[in-house]
Amino acid sequence: MNRERVAQNARVQAAGAIVSEVNKNRLIELYETLSNIKIEDAIQRAEVARRLEDALRYVDNVRDFVGSPDHILGSQLTKHGEIAEQVDVNFQNARKVIEGYLPTATFDGVGRTAPEDYRDAGLLVQSKYINGTSKSLDHVLAHMDKYKDLHFGQEGTYYVIPKDQYAEIQNVLHGNPGNLSQKSVRAILEKVRQIEEITHRQFVDVVHSGTVTYAQVQQGAIHATLDLESEDLRENALYQDEKITQQSQEKKSQAELHAQPSVAEAAKTAAFAAGITGGFQLALGIYQKCEEGIHIQDFTLEDWQEIGIDTVRTASEGGISGLAIYGLTNVCNIPSPIGAAIVSMGFGLVDLTIARSRGDISQEEFKAGCGTVCINSVVCTIGACLGSSIIPIPILGPVLGSVIASNLLDEVCGKGAYGAILNASGYVYGMTVTLQQAIKQITANAKKTETRSEERRVG
Repeated sequence: MNRERVAQNARVQAAGAIVSEVNKNRLIELYETLSNIKIEDAIQRAEVARRLEDALRYVDNVRDFVGSPDHILGSQLTKHGEIAEQVDVNFQNARKVIEGYLPTATFDGVGRTAPEDYRDAGLLVQSKYINGTSKSLDHVLAHMDKYKDLHFGQEGTYYVIPKDQYAEIQNVLHGNPGNLSQKSVRAILEKVRQIEEITHRQFVDVVHSGTVTYAQVQQGAIHATLDLESEDLRENALYQDEKITQQSQEKKSQAELHAQPSVAEAAKTAAFAAGITGGFQLALGIYQKCEEGIHIQDFTLEDWQEIGIDTVRTASEGGISGLAIYGLTNVCNIPSPIGAAIVSMGFGLVDLTIARSRGDISQEEFKAGCGTVCINSVVCTIGACLGSSIIPIPILGPVLGSVIASNLLDEVCGKGAYGAILNASGYVYGMTVTLQQAIKQITANAKKTETRSEERRVG
């Protein structure tokens, strides 16, 4: 086997190793991305579960509070007022916590008979859960008058009324009173005007909506209200889990799409293979010239032209090999060593075809050469695979394995190894054909004998 053929096989195996590394790195990157997505998914779900647990704890705070009605201020008709305070503080915090925000409402530092009922992000809040929208506004005005020295209703304070009453006021302000009488509408509008006139602020800045309706904080309905809030929080957590699943699936799809073979990657791989093989050939060409006794500073223009032509030719061959092997591995799902063998055989057969067309070799030499090329490619592929296993260094292992396998075949088996293998193959093929012909002849003779025997019996 000539040295140029060995070198060409080595270059093709190098291109195959490059493609193999590109494919492997792409799959490793995909695996790492999918692993990170899975880890992130698990972390997010654990965070949702933790937030749900914390949110439900706020609801349980209200359960504990209403579980001891004797400790609630007021009569049986007014205990709902302090229950409403507990509901607004804890529900507000629960709804923030489930969304990942910090709780802001608290009773800390607030006396049970203080002007404010609780604090929200540092603001003083007074809760007014009274039966009837107009009456709730009356209580707001009365509280403002009682604590006018404290400027309650001004900047840094606000009032809370039941959610349904707040919605009713907003409907009136927007000209949609519903079933309210004109008298009720006028009363609401007048009280809203008074609040704005006293505070010099917009109504929506002075009075806020509570988290529940007036009816929901009554002692006979509070447990159902708590159950409903708990269920809403669980549904919120379930929605977040579903959203996490959807986002994870989208990320996985994007990662898998990104990990697909592409024309751009094929071009980069071909360019890289061309650069590696071309650079190797450039170094080899300079080394060979130096081996001839020529110092690099003494290289003539012809020397550099010869080296350059070989480098360009080899780089082109490497680029074509890389592109072809990339296509075989990623489109046809052929392992890169086998893909390299196919490309290597292709180069060899092309060279033989060109030589035959020029008349440089005979038909018999062409046939023998084809067999030699195939055997050579198979041996180099086996060597490349062994080299990769023994020397787990990308590119270097397959190249050394290919070169060593080719040289071993020549040195151990002798120069006539190819001919012996080809002759043996031809002998086996000839024996197979002869055996098939003999079977056909025996079958034909048997049929003739049966026919004659039948004719004699009939006669």
